[in-house]
Amino acid sequence: MKIFKTAADRLVRYFEKSRDAWKARALQKQQQVRSLEVRVRDLSISRDYWKKKAKEAEKPQRETSKKEHSSRKNELKKIDEDKLSSPEKCMDLTEDKIIEGEVIEGEVIEGEVIESNRAIAVLEKKTTLLLPPAHHTYPVFIIQLAIQQVIYAGTSLRGCERNFELFAQFFCLPIPGFSSIRQWLLRIGLYLLQTKQEFRSDWIMIVDLTIELGTAKCLLILGVPLAHLLAAMAEREKGDNPDDNSCVLQHQQVKVLSIEVLTTVTGEVINDKLEALSEKVGIPLQLVADQGSDVKKGIKLFQQKHEDTLYTPDITHQMALFLKHQLEENERYLSFANQCSATVRSLQQTALHFLKPPAQRTKARWLNVARPVEWAQRVLAYQAAGDFTAVDPTYVFDVEAYRLVEDKVDQGSSRLLMKWWDSKVIYPDRASFSSAVCGCIGEEAFAKYGEIIGEAADKGRRYFQEKLGWVACYRDEIACYAEMIELVQIVQQQVKQEGLSQTSCMDFENSIKDKVLTAPAEQIKEQIIGYLTEQGGKVPAGEIRLGTSDVIESIFGKYKQHTANSPLKEVGKMILTIPIFVTKITGDLVKRAMESVSTIDVKKWADQIFGPSALSKRREAFMLKNET
Repeated sequence: MKIFKTAADRLVRYFEKSRDAWKARALQKQQQVRSLEVRVRDLSISRDYWKKKAKEAEKPQRETSKKEHSSRKNELKKIDEDKLSSPEKCMDLTEDKIIEGEVIEGEVIEGEVIESNRAIAVLEKKTTLLLPPAHHTYPVFIIQLAIQQVIYAGTSLRGCERNFELFAQFFCLPIPGFSSIRQWLLRIGLYLLQTKQEFRSDWIMIVDLTIELGTAKCLLILGVPLAHLLAAMAEREKGDNPDDNSCVLQHQQVKVLSIEVLTTVTGEVINDKLEALSEKVGIPLQLVADQGSDVKKGIKLFQQKHEDTLYTPDITHQMALFLKHQLEENERYLSFANQCSATVRSLQQTALHFLKPPAQRTKARWLNVARPVEWAQRVLAYQAAGDFTAVDPTYVFDVEAYRLVEDKVDQGSSRLLMKWWDSKVIYPDRASFSSAVCGCIGEEAFAKYGEIIGEAADKGRRYFQEKLGWVACYRDEIACYAEMIELVQIVQQQVKQEGLSQTSCMDFENSIKDKVLTAPAEQIKEQIIGYLTEQGGKVPAGEIRLGTSDVIESIFGKYKQHTANSPLKEVGKMILTIPIFVTKITGDLVKRAMESVSTIDVKKWADQIFGPSALSKRREAFMLKNET
């Protein structure tokens, strides 16, 4: 017997309290068991009821089918007797006894069996969706609906909760909280991340790094088997739509092979991660990445050991480098870019706000050279059209207008206009202004000078000229920039849609053979040909390789969109949403993930990978400050 040092009266109170607690737990468990028994009873009654209903509904159909088969059997019997009675008609009757979709002898109705199996499969699928995963409260379809709202519709977590509140007004649905939805996302993401990938020898891996606030960086490695690309190309050739972008990878066509959170990123670290991944899924056939220094160095180190692995610089980043080398020291282009930036600010609160240039990015601006150039081309086209009513439809002949036409009209008309402009009347449109001008200088002079005077008095045109007239000063340069951008877009479209091959260079040259290019555009063309010759020459004859990492850029963009409202923008647990981006969410997947990965598993994984988050450190620091 165990000897306690505590006083007996205290022990009595303690054990009594402990006994009561256990009794309460036992009663609670009994109530739960009773509740489950009642539920099983109700479900059994419901199942029997609907089973009876289903059989009653099928009974008339079975009787009708039996009558039809009996009638058909009698007809066949009569035909057989007729054939047997006349030797010239006698033949093998085996095939005649088989009717499409049915077997007469056993009276087994094959069509009904297939239909019944399909109905059972559909019923099982619906049952899976309606029931909660083991040890969960919410049914599978609620979890699936929440995940799809966040991932596919781009709804925020709190917005998703509000959506369920709206649904509950019309349907009898439970309302999960935003924190539950976040945990579902993380658990499914961790389940997908921990799923073992297929070991293959034809992986094409796409590698990139994303950087947020803090020291952590996320290394993402996606994979797509070459066989899938070749199959897509074959489908394209056979398909009805020859313009199908078979080499343009969609999110769900790639697999997340690895997500690594790194605090130190060097070429050696990247190489180590690639080596470790190759041991799990196989040595890659090709590596595609931008030309970031650390990633590029890591891939070069990896190639020293695996010479058969092809490294292809992403076509988008390579073209941006060509444009950068061409334009970064071009004074006219830099002046044009500065004018665009200044114009954005000056037009924000004006009548010309709808014509303001696109905001230029501080990062990756050489990837977006086309945007300001295309804007400038559209502004010049708008100016050439001569309709400025959207800016200001009114006309006024004032001192400014008189100065614009003073040297362009004869002396008689000039004297008449000088007397007239003092009235400062504002005309609502061109017609009323033209009528007034005609009355002032006469029909003959109006026929000669009316257009010039109208342009000078057009307030919309004058305001446009004041704020955006500078664009016309770069007309020749804009045409040159547009030529370079067109070449870049042609080769990007070709490589992204058709892949990279030994014929890529020839295909590009054929597509631009009729173009007459300026000297800067000719330099870009030669650089593009050099890139296609070098990279296409590494591809085995008759084969295709991937030439772009756009899919990984798109996935990172989607991830950043989901984390844009984070209090502190750092690489954190929400990187587990990335595997969900590339996966089709089904009820079976949700059920398996919920039953395999718990919230505790996510916490252990996050603690191991990240440690305390920046937000938790911030809260702790500010709490200590408040206490002091």
